[in-house]
Amino acid sequence: MLEVMNLFVGFKARKAPFRLNALVIAGGVGLVTTALLGALIYHPFESSPWPQALPAIGSPSHEAIPPELIWGVSWHPERLEDSSGGYQDQLKAVGDLGVGLIRFDVHWNRMQPTADQPIDLAGLPYFRSLITDAKSKGLQIKVNLGGYPSWAVKLANETPDDFFSRYRTYVRSVVATLGSDVDYYQMGNEFNTILDPIPEPLDGRLFREARAEIDGQKAKQPGWRVKTVINVCDTFYLPWQDDLERVMEESADAIDVIGYDFYPGNYSHPHDWSAWQALQTLASVMQRYDKEGAICETGCPAFLGEGRQARWIAKSARALGQEIARSPMRDRFLFAVFYELADDPHLKAWPPPTENSFGLIAADGRRKPGFDAFRQVIAPHGPQGPRAQSERPIGREAGR
Repeated sequence: MLEVMNLFVGFKARKAPFRLNALVIAGGVGLVTTALLGALIYHPFESSPWPQALPAIGSPSHEAIPPELIWGVSWHPERLEDSSGGYQDQLKAVGDLGVGLIRFDVHWNRMQPTADQPIDLAGLPYFRSLITDAKSKGLQIKVNLGGYPSWAVKLANETPDDFFSRYRTYVRSVVATLGSDVDYYQMGNEFNTILDPIPEPLDGRLFREARAEIDGQKAKQPGWRVKTVINVCDTFYLPWQDDLERVMEESADAIDVIGYDFYPGNYSHPHDWSAWQALQTLASVMQRYDKEGAICETGCPAFLGEGRQARWIAKSARALGQEIARSPMRDRFLFAVFYELADDPHLKAWPPPTENSFGLIAADGRRKPGFDAFRQVIAPHGPQGPRAQSERPIGREAGR
């Protein structure tokens, strides 16, 4: 029954012409029902405390996890800009966690909320300072471009050329200001779902336009090996393979890294926390197009119990690493990012669906059991530090 419900919600969640009101209602009801029933039937509320230590995980399959794979965490430091301590406490927590990469957004709608005002660069020095501090701690930086203002979405639907003219100015402003310490730029977010408001026929062009601006800035800074990323979402059994093939056929030259978002046991496959088998399909696309790969998002909410989140991490994160280790493309998976570092004290965690319980740190600053679970899972993998970017030319550099 749950599998059928996921299929229905997935059909509704795919990005295509749709009626927004009906879609939001159907998707919301389906998401709540699926998450609650799936979690309660297969993995009930967890009331017992999280154990102090994980079971031994030094199995051969775990040891086979590629040592080059970087574990990362998604973060929202913009929420801390006006706080007294800024981002420093949470950046310290990132270090304590032991990851080697942070991912955060620099949204267009914060820089240009209305069409009749110029892009406001005032907030970018904050991110520039954060990047400098993070790099000093050996962290890689992944910046997500997107967060389209409503007026820009309207332009995209009515006059695409005008939209892309304004979009390129936004991308150029961000990339030029943040400088050459950024390792990855993700172009949009989950292009195959309704979370991305850009019309489907424009997906490929958006990647090409963003890449053109990134390449323009890259040419001014010799030695900067920044890479571009897209992320496809495999949630509620979306037909993600078809959508990925479509954009790769349209824009392969603009894409360096193919990202994959998957939340087994939560937004998909409620019965199986380790259902990472589709990575082999992703690997086949990587191989055919000569691309690198990454897990751009995975995670587990804690609204059904913090112990449940910790148990999910212990099982699913290890299963992810082991599936990558089995892949013929194992050495070309660059990073895997957990969503997310911290809950926002200004947002509600209940009732679901809500993304404000995915954090490893609670809204009050307390570290959840999942924080220690994740730290323990990635610790045997070796110290998380800077990974030398491949010297092998890819994308346009390879003359594809």
